[in-house]
Amino acid sequence: MAVVLLAMEALDLPLPEPLTNSDVEVRRFSSDGAVVVRGRTANVFIGGTLIGVFDTDDDHRGARNVLAVTLAKSDHFHLGRLATAFGMTDEHLRRLRRREETAGLSAILGLSRGKTTRVTSELR
Repeated sequence: MAVVLLAMEALDLPLPEPLTNSDVEVRRFSSDGAVVVRGRTANVFIGGTLIGVFDTDDDHRGARNVLAVTLAKSDHFHLGRLATAFGMTDEHLRRLRRREETAGLSAILGLSRGKTTRVTSELR
């Protein structure tokens, strides 16, 4: 055992700094529901259970949209708080809900932010 400890100490591996509370943002939308943002990753919890994950900086907002619209269907959450927790306005959530009602989840899954990709002459 002592040999193993000496070998591990010899490696001198750097340990990552522990996260402080300033590295985590908790956005509550109900008494037991929250979106916990750590870096670019947002984890959605209900009653302590992880129900979904999405990237806050991703141009494709499908995962976020599906989670928000699905939770809005339950009628257990205040829609304004839900929208704010997911980083959108309540009007945007309303539009997503209407689009999902008329065309299904696939209509909100492929939505992305308004960026366009330009193909340079080097890539052609």
